Amino acid sequence: DPSGNVIVFNGYNNNVFVQIGVGGSPISTAVDMYTNMVYIGTTADGIIILSANSNSVVGTLLPDTDISDIASDPCTGKVFASNNTDIYVINAKTGTVADTVTPDGGLSGIALDPSLGLLYVINGAANAVDVYDTCSLALIGSLTLDLQIVSLLTDIAVNSITHMVYVADTNNQIVHVVDGGLNLEVSLVSVASDVEDPMKVVTLACNGGCAKNCCCNGATGATGATGATGATGETGATGATGETGATGETGATGATGATGETGATGATGETGATGATGETGATGATGETGATGTAGVGATGPTGATGQQGLQGEPGTLVEGMFVYNYECEIVPPGNKVTFDQPSIPPLPVLGMSFIAPSTIHLTEIGLYSVDFYALSSIPNTTLALFLDEVEVPGSRFTAPLPFGAITGHANFALGLGGVPRNLTLRNVNRFIAANIPEGLLPNTVNASIFIEGIVQPA
Repeated sequence: DPSGNVIVFNGYNNNVFVQIGVGGSPISTAVDMYTNMVYIGTTADGIIILSANSNSVVGTLLPDTDISDIASDPCTGKVFASNNTDIYVINAKTGTVADTVTPDGGLSGIALDPSLGLLYVINGAANAVDVYDTCSLALIGSLTLDLQIVSLLTDIAVNSITHMVYVADTNNQIVHVVDGGLNLEVSLVSVASDVEDPMKVVTLACNGGCAKNCCCNGATGATGATGATGATGETGATGATGETGATGETGATGATGATGETGATGATGETGATGATGETGATGATGETGATGTAGVGATGPTGATGQQGLQGEPGTLVEGMFVYNYECEIVPPGNKVTFDQPSIPPLPVLGMSFIAPSTIHLTEIGLYSVDFYALSSIPNTTLALFLDEVEVPGSRFTAPLPFGAITGHANFALGLGGVPRNLTLRNVNRFIAANIPEGLLPNTVNASIFIEGIVQPA
């Protein structure tokens, strides 16, 4: 407001949440929903940067500059600011002016559609809306409007979800509604009060439609067709079983050794006198045992021939896995596939699975598969599901009920004979809402991934 305050409203109940003093006569605002920074244009102090996390001023850009209108592109990190004659293109990360655009004849308002990469500028002298490419900053055309004789265009706003452009005509108290994608005026809305600022549709930036090529990269080419799988060779015939070798002959029994000689008989004692019987004489010593004869040893028979090798057993099972993931923000229209801009882990194809950039895991082996997936979401009710070719995997549909939440899902499925090859993809199944997968706040933060593990049985 003119007193130098920024008023923050609670969007759920329209009550004032807090008033923040920033000075400098604030006149326009723009919000970066990823960094949670608010850029405030002022009539004397340039651009004041406000942290929405702490509700405090954290920096300034273009000091001592009159800023009449401002727009933020969170996907590229650019801020577009105008002072009625020039448009400054600012790198928000470095706080420096990267470029300047000077339209012919001055300007009275700017608005941004980051998903189409278009900047709309009200040309005050020509009373028209010029369209600029945000990557090259080149003037590429003008909106087609049904202007009245005394039309005066004063303000402009864009809904980057529907690509509708709203242009205020103060003299005629109407709002022109133009489809920015088709450059076709679809409606004229009459309002009964002063329309100096009749329509403030907040551009949702990446949250409403940041395209994958929002950083001015070329569009991703179409995925090439999958080559045909070569025919499996015939199984070779099993070799004949070899004959069992003959049993060798039993060796002859060795001769029995000779019996040892009998020991000498002891001498007979003298006959005693008759009368009492004399004591029995001691038993003579036993003679020595004769030596044992040599044992006979028969020759060992020849070894029999090796028998036929038995049939090969059933093939074993192997556990294989693959991980694919993504860093950059992307918008997935209803029915489209989530893409992954990082190479797979492992980078080379493993048994039964390979990654076909940018969105497909190709499965070629029968077995039982377990899949976990993850994705950030800045839109509530974003719903994702796994597909095998064009068929949704049962039990794989999961939803993020709140904005800026995470979708985590898990599913199991089996592929039997005749069920391969198949292509596994992750898709947006909400029929009305584009899935918005934002870039992480820190570098190299994973915002979408698929981990697949398969217990496969090689053919």
